[in-house]
Amino acid sequence: MNRRNFIRISGCALAAGLLSPGCAMNAQAPVPPASDLPVKPYNPCLLTHSQGEPWRAGTIEPRQTYFFFYPYAGTPVFLINLGRPVSPVRAAGQDNDRSPGGIGGVGPQRSIVAFSAICHHQLSRPSPKSSAINYSPEAGLVAGAKDLITCCAHNAVYDPAAGGRVVDGPGRSALTTVALRYDPADDTLRATGTAGIEVFESFFREQKRDLIQEFGPGKAREEQKDAVRVMRFKDYTAEQLMC
Repeated sequence: MNRRNFIRISGCALAAGLLSPGCAMNAQAPVPPASDLPVKPYNPCLLTHSQGEPWRAGTIEPRQTYFFFYPYAGTPVFLINLGRPVSPVRAAGQDNDRSPGGIGGVGPQRSIVAFSAICHHQLSRPSPKSSAINYSPEAGLVAGAKDLITCCAHNAVYDPAAGGRVVDGPGRSALTTVALRYDPADDTLRATGTAGIEVFESFFREQKRDLIQEFGPGKAREEQKDAVRVMRFKDYTAEQLMC
């Protein structure tokens, strides 16, 4: 057995004790192909520090992971400055359900992107205890290339520079894009909606118990309003599982 296959087999066992819903197979209906979908609007929310001051786009460090919740109080989002311009992505060929319909980067260099941090395979998500889904600026054993988002629960790999498309593993569709609006006048960012396939309803259903424990009854499903707190991802989760 080669090392890559060993990682694929053992990744599930590693994550099973740390994540919910873990590695049990979920009965999910197939999702339709992604396409060049328009942005689905949600409440526009200013990205802020914990004290309420706006995050300035120019201060978001390249190739670091930032984190917030949107469009709901319990739906996690990765905010990443890839350090290079990110062009809008057209869904090429619609050959399977893994094609993205992404929007481009924003900010001074058009390098800032945001994606829902819920894996589209079996809904793994970051928690305060640990996260199997992570962005890595360096090449990992599973991804084999840098600047990718990898879910170590079952080794799904997504490309944030290409609309969150699936590049390897069992991902069912591209990660949901979170649309950002940049105001160059004051260097601020606002989350305004989503693009692509959403998995929020399945997520709320499958992880209901854990979300109640973390956020309180009904709180995870509340739509964010006005502002959302952004933090460094390492300040949210105690352990990032890298593979």
